[in-house]
Amino acid sequence: MNRLIDTLRGEHANHENLLRVLERQLDAEDGPDFDIVEAIVEYFLTYPVVRHHPLENLIFDRLRMRDPSAIAKIGDLEHEHADEQAWMRAFAGALTSAKGSGVVRRDVFTETAAAFIQLQRAHIAKEEDWFFPAALAALTERDWRDIKRQAPGDETGDPFFGGDVVGRLALLRRQILRWDEEDRGHLTLQ
Repeated sequence: MNRLIDTLRGEHANHENLLRVLERQLDAEDGPDFDIVEAIVEYFLTYPVVRHHPLENLIFDRLRMRDPSAIAKIGDLEHEHADEQAWMRAFAGALTSAKGSGVVRRDVFTETAAAFIQLQRAHIAKEEDWFFPAALAALTERDWRDIKRQAPGDETGDPFFGGDVVGRLALLRRQILRWDEEDRGHLTLQ
């Protein structure tokens, strides 16, 4: 299998874990732990922007050259990545308001978060079901070498789930590991 695609798939699994944590926070009877929600927001505003999406965009650009018909079926992933960030910034704004002044009602905050979760899951499903298979079928070994050479960072994956983390992200990681232990495998780090 292709290591770059394997890395992206592992990151998608990690993103799903974070979405589950976010859902769990939204469903909490006594309200969400804003430190955990803030860590999730911080994560989605940083790592996907600097590594995950740029790598997918490189693959997408190469696929556009090799198989334009596949792109017609997939749609504009680069635009979707920008939309995801816009939703995440809106959610971050709702979170800031809910934490600070309390101006945002809980139902509005929850609806904003739920919309982001739904958007993220639909996007991941599209990539897993259409984009990755199309790229694996159409791109050559040389394409993959070129993409790897141009990719930001390295292919070791998401540092939050695999390396040393500090601050709110460390709190979030500990919380995920604790829930993973409690749930016996419902959340697993890739």
